[in-house]
Amino acid sequence: MFKNNYVWKDYLLKGILTFLFLIISYALLETWNTPAIGYEASIYQSTPWILWISITFSFIAGSVLIINSILKNGSELSISRKYGFTLVFLSYAIVLSIFMIRGYYMWCIGGDPASHLGWIKEILTTGETPLSLFYPIVHIYISEWVYVSGLDIIILHKIVPFIFELIFILFMYILAKTIFSDRSVADIVFLISCCFVYSYYLRLTPNILANFLLPLIFYLLFRLIKERNAPFTIITVIFLILMPLFHTVATLIILFVFISIFMLILLVYVNDYHFKIINDINILKFHPIKFLFFILIIWWFFWLSLFSIFNHEILSLYKMISFEKDEVWLDSLKNTISATDMYGYNVLEQIIKNIWSQIILCILSLLSLPILLKKLLKDQESYFLVSLAIAFIGIFTLSGLLFFLQFDFTPQRLLFAISLFGTIFAAYFLHYFLKSIFLRPKFFHNLHIPAISVIIILFLLFIGSLFIVYSSPYILTTSWQTTHSEIQGLEYTFSYRDIFTPLTGINVAPGRMAYYMLNPIERKKQNLPRYLKKNILPYHFGYDDAQTLRDIYPNGTDFIIMEIDRSMYRDTLPDMEYLRYSSFEFDRLSMDPGVLLTYSNGGFDYYKVRSD
Repeated sequence: MFKNNYVWKDYLLKGILTFLFLIISYALLETWNTPAIGYEASIYQSTPWILWISITFSFIAGSVLIINSILKNGSELSISRKYGFTLVFLSYAIVLSIFMIRGYYMWCIGGDPASHLGWIKEILTTGETPLSLFYPIVHIYISEWVYVSGLDIIILHKIVPFIFELIFILFMYILAKTIFSDRSVADIVFLISCCFVYSYYLRLTPNILANFLLPLIFYLLFRLIKERNAPFTIITVIFLILMPLFHTVATLIILFVFISIFMLILLVYVNDYHFKIINDINILKFHPIKFLFFILIIWWFFWLSLFSIFNHEILSLYKMISFEKDEVWLDSLKNTISATDMYGYNVLEQIIKNIWSQIILCILSLLSLPILLKKLLKDQESYFLVSLAIAFIGIFTLSGLLFFLQFDFTPQRLLFAISLFGTIFAAYFLHYFLKSIFLRPKFFHNLHIPAISVIIILFLLFIGSLFIVYSSPYILTTSWQTTHSEIQGLEYTFSYRDIFTPLTGINVAPGRMAYYMLNPIERKKQNLPRYLKKNILPYHFGYDDAQTLRDIYPNGTDFIIMEIDRSMYRDTLPDMEYLRYSSFEFDRLSMDPGVLLTYSNGGFDYYKVRSD
């Protein structure tokens, strides 16, 4: 009887899994057959709905299988556990690759990636790194990949972040297995990591790519502490030397982990606690970790001091200490909140949408601290987890302190680290909630309420973060999509514009685009700002006070209108359309006697305002 029941459940499981894989395959085929034909304000609305539904159900099904395996101690359902891992990881990979599946030409070329692609092209052309580039390692490696693979830089700028995002999940898993003796905690870390809780994805920037390497660095560091063998020492030294060349923010986070380990050593010796970890810490007395720390911090400061940014950061720190008046990130945040509220948008709603995952992870992490302390007092936890807790608190404090400074990186850059540490401690709490008997009275055990609660939390994390992976009207931001029409239009612009005539527009970033499309000599000749900022076209194109743009620009000007400009206040911020630019006013440009359309390709229009 029991054998027949097991066989029936096995057939049911295989049937459900087969159905899910078939639905995902069909949804992917539908998505492939509906490519983007122009600028899309929201990839969520433009992608077939069946894909989002199949991805969500696959994640839920995979989570159920993994949580069920944890409750069964992973022995009876090892095959279903593997199915669960496959479903969850497949859902994660599909979401991050949708913009490629749908044929987006490029991504975020109006932002930082344009500059990085330009520096890569410069390395390929000259064989040297630009003198002002203080984090060149990503650019060097991608230049080598261009030569080795033969792939175009346009393809690589989409594939490289995707690869880092995939292997990051593996790094998080092996890090969790190193920290926790129970493998099932690593399973929950895997589930949370696949919930898109790390804020920044898809973009080719050294900061983002370096962040995805952090769990690997921590893994190597902890394995080195545990095993102290030559291979791990050599590999760790190599990565620590490379990290300041990757990005300074990631290096700062690594330093916090080093410092947290030293603080734990000091805490134990000063208080003379007799924890189990005291034996491990005695081993550390003459451990090479001290040597590695000094290598990293000396090399990091030496490298940064070679560039002008070092002087800027030191000056900013001095102004804060001496209480000199200067605009800080807190002022920028206040201005953003004030503007959001002034235009009728709910500030609290937008904050929750944008940092939904960090809010949940921080709450769960806070709940885990009493459990961690209790187990530590009972000699049941290693110093790895405790040191990460100290680093977590330090990073959280630093992110708040940065609001009172004006460094070149914003406090939001540390959201990734907060999410990373939060993932570890949230998984720790959820595992404790699942496995602790006293948290599950008899009726709870029968109704599987702890398991259902954990699955609901994972679902909320997944759904809340899924809709901010890509910029969209949901979070009041325009898409980072860069269309082929925009690139073609800018090629025309840089080839034929009169460099003595001013250039303006709305969302176009001429200086950023120039980094990708022009060499340094050509960029200097064009002399364009990275962003237009306040020098954009007047609201309503000035038609409130003038009959023609020639009245606004009597000496003439060139300006660019892209599809994103038409979409921004029609699709993303419709409540502001009457304040900025309406569809009627865009159409009126074609009837303006003072304006001449000199180029158009369907997604990019180049106009000239005739001078008097």
